[in-house]
Amino acid sequence: MELRVRRGPGEGVFGGLRGVLGTPNPSPRPLSPNFPPFPPIVLPLCPNFPQFPPMAPPAGAVGEEGARAGPGGFLEGILGGPGDPQPLPHPQVLFPEPPEVPPGQVEPPKSDPEGPPPTPRRPSRAGPDPRMGSERVLRVRLLAAEALAAKDRRLAGLVRGRSDPYAAVRAGGRRFRSRTRYRELNPRWDECYEVIVDDVPGQDVEFEIFDEDIDKDDFLGRCKVPLSRVLSSRVVDEWLPLQDAPSGRLHVRLESLEPRDSAAMLQRVLHSNRLQQPEHGPRLSAALLRVFLARAAELPLLRGSRPPAALVSLTVRDVSFRTRTCAPSPEPVWDEGFSFLILNPHEETLELQVQDEAGPALGALLLPLAPLLARAGLGSDGWEPLSGGGRLLLRAQLGVLVPQELEQRAAGEEEEGEDEDDEGEGEDEGRAPGGLRRRRPPADSPPEPTAGPRLRLSLWHHREQHKLVAIVHGCRELRAPPKELPDPYVSLLLLPERSKRRTGVQKRTLNPDFDERFEWELPTEEAAQRRLEVTVKSTLSFVTREKEALGKLQLDLTRVDLSEGEPRWYELQDERSLP
Repeated sequence: MELRVRRGPGEGVFGGLRGVLGTPNPSPRPLSPNFPPFPPIVLPLCPNFPQFPPMAPPAGAVGEEGARAGPGGFLEGILGGPGDPQPLPHPQVLFPEPPEVPPGQVEPPKSDPEGPPPTPRRPSRAGPDPRMGSERVLRVRLLAAEALAAKDRRLAGLVRGRSDPYAAVRAGGRRFRSRTRYRELNPRWDECYEVIVDDVPGQDVEFEIFDEDIDKDDFLGRCKVPLSRVLSSRVVDEWLPLQDAPSGRLHVRLESLEPRDSAAMLQRVLHSNRLQQPEHGPRLSAALLRVFLARAAELPLLRGSRPPAALVSLTVRDVSFRTRTCAPSPEPVWDEGFSFLILNPHEETLELQVQDEAGPALGALLLPLAPLLARAGLGSDGWEPLSGGGRLLLRAQLGVLVPQELEQRAAGEEEEGEDEDDEGEGEDEGRAPGGLRRRRPPADSPPEPTAGPRLRLSLWHHREQHKLVAIVHGCRELRAPPKELPDPYVSLLLLPERSKRRTGVQKRTLNPDFDERFEWELPTEEAAQRRLEVTVKSTLSFVTREKEALGKLQLDLTRVDLSEGEPRWYELQDERSLP
């Protein structure tokens, strides 16, 4: 494009287009010349120009007043004298003549009348995540199998023997493997697995049974349960026939746990998990933590004032996730969500580490989960400061995983409490923490002691697994020996079998906390025929192994409510006063 600009005979400056080179169909566009103090020139580019000889400027050429050639052409005759050619007969635009500037004075640059573009406001809360609220936790309990095929042979294959079965479980994109039960055709596993799932159609919970061998494992059968069935009914507890096998069936219990924003139920969930915790396998989860990471702001620059290409790693216990790596920027945006299974919110912390893709750490954040329990909705949403500088915008929300059985029990207690309130009975006397009603102890049970030597104990009978479960929580105000503080421990003896269990030793205390769990194989019909003898002892001498009894308790299980396993205080008697 070629442009000519000159001073006219009156006030103002005239400009005209001489031609467009190499553009068959030019279209209107703005031209921004580099000769101050004129405003940008905006001219329509018309395709019908007379043919003028091209004006090719030499490299680095400048006009008479120091203005450089504009893009696509050459400015000539800028503010020329009276000998310059007349204005071209092309469309002309009149520009006002700039004010005169005194010699030696540099005119300050003029600011944009509209001002700089406004800086976008940072959001104060994290945006919504479509997945938050739709996730559930699937709890898979692998119990037992019956009538499995015998794959191991004896006497060179002449005698059929047994199998060494184990189970492979697939659910929610994860795979679990059970323990191997050697030389069994009717194995019992009692193992539990947990996985986070979404309500996506077409998913199944799959089970396969194998016989473990040195060379190649033998296939014993398979079965599956549609995930949609578990999510709709919440609990599926069945014996499933094995397919592609001559015989056998598998006993599983599947439960869908939906996160609840009820901090009042957390303690009951924690206690219920302790009672139902399998002997083998990881601890049961009490809550689901959902984290939505939106963006960061004010991240420190790298060496050479280079913005970082940031990513974030999120960790709870030994479970970690990483975000994608953003383009280099001090304010990266991720908009990603993550979920974690939480064993106990009172004890766990979410760790976030912001770093550049090349490795340097940019900042860190430790977010304890316990404070979330006191907030509305069990969550927080906003900016959090990083230890190395900068901030993170995230939302963290807890959901308590309440089993269906516990939920129904709590609802029943609420209804019972409403009936009692209607009858005019006391409102607060029978309330547990969180507003739930305490279940009344049996009429002939002694009242719970509030002072003196006492033991806190939970007893529960697992009818499905035929087990008696005991949890020793702790002791208070034990009788002090004459010389020094005791090293107490608790011994439990199930009579008449005399099957013994004992806790660890707590050093130098009268108020020990144990929180230890014990089991006995005990069918339901035999539970009423047993007695439990509990003794609190202290070791007096490591050399002689001499022990001293600090208190004793004898319980007839027929007088104990074994259906719920609620913790209860029991008075400890002096051993010499007992028959």
